Amino acid sequence: MIRTENTINEKDFIDQFINEVCNALPGTTEYIHEVLQARGFLLDKKADGDFVLDNFSTKEDKEKYHEYTSQNNINIYKMFQKGEIKSESCWKDKKWKSLFASNRMHGDRVDVFKLEPFIACYIKPLALIGVHTCSSCDRWQKDEHINDEMHIIFSDRYSMLWLRVLNEHFDKLQDFQIPFVYSNGQKCIIPIHNQRLEIYKKLNFAGKIIYKNYSNLYSIKHKVITVLKGKGKNGKPNNYIYELLKDAYINVMGN
Repeated sequence: MIRTENTINEKDFIDQFINEVCNALPGTTEYIHEVLQARGFLLDKKADGDFVLDNFSTKEDKEKYHEYTSQNNINIYKMFQKGEIKSESCWKDKKWKSLFASNRMHGDRVDVFKLEPFIACYIKPLALIGVHTCSSCDRWQKDEHINDEMHIIFSDRYSMLWLRVLNEHFDKLQDFQIPFVYSNGQKCIIPIHNQRLEIYKKLNFAGKIIYKNYSNLYSIKHKVITVLKGKGKNGKPNNYIYELLKDAYINVMGN
């Protein structure tokens, strides 16, 4: 039997989550799109109410998107099954080791359904603004004790610092107070402490905010890459990179 919080069964938990993060009426086109957003699809709602899948989406995501939006009813419970793989990228490959080793402005393009279901909505927009991750876990459908921890492992220490700057200075994210704990240079954990539903909701809303502001956030990374290019970036200490990212953030976002 799958262990879920307070002995709530899997379907009831998913229903609670969807009811909390989706506002549209079930059965409507908007509702289907909100569910897809909650699962991690990068969707932009236009002024006329239509949704558009972001170009950063993978070929697999585009195919799945068209498959789901062509149906009158979607199997939400199947959609929120565990992801297919454990890691987002081949992080042992040296070319992923440094955020600023090249002009790679984005993280890896990863299929939504290769990410675990309750963290995909956060990892996908992070990749869009240049946070490189190599592994993430939402602790959904795990056998460990309920008081366990979610985690994000970054491809490099600069990505972790970039996320720290966002969480500590972007006021719209501070409102959610996601309890990130940063460790060993390339990893952060999120203690659950019997707050699984609340944590999943916060990650969902935070992911939406990051995606909504991705153009400005993307430009922050571009500024930092420009400054660091050819300046021995890999040897710079964490506090130097952190302050550089923070200053670029303030310069772009104005706070």
